[in-house]
Amino acid sequence: MHRVLLLIATLIVAGFIAYGDPFRSAKPALGILPKETKMSERNIDAIRGRTIRWTFTDGPMAGIPIEHTFNEDGSVVWRIVGGTMNGSSRREKEYAAVKVSEDVYAISYLAASGHTLSVVLNFKDKSMYGFGSNDKSWTAMKGAFEVVK
Repeated sequence: MHRVLLLIATLIVAGFIAYGDPFRSAKPALGILPKETKMSERNIDAIRGRTIRWTFTDGPMAGIPIEHTFNEDGSVVWRIVGGTMNGSSRREKEYAAVKVSEDVYAISYLAASGHTLSVVLNFKDKSMYGFGSNDKSWTAMKGAFEVVK
């Protein structure tokens, strides 16, 4: 429970960093980007151009390594590198990344399938926490990651 609360607090802080305090300014509420801002403009250099392999320890994708390549153009390519769906891959139009602290980043993208994946990566201890959702379900997950490239 403590970790879930920490993750929620981290995501809220990430929103404040990215969008400012929605209660004190005319900026949009958390989670809503101004029309002129593209998600790809929010990509962080520490993520852009990297390939990161993560493996969840729980949830529907538990134990299955998935590589995410965060491209310079703001798109992300995911590829499953294990399990029965090995080799499945897709390029998604855009992702967003926010630096939460020196070693912690929040990343999110909406897949063409309608699923959204949001993760918080701790580069100090290589732990991650995330949420996967669509219009019918929501799942909290945790796991570990490694930088491949």
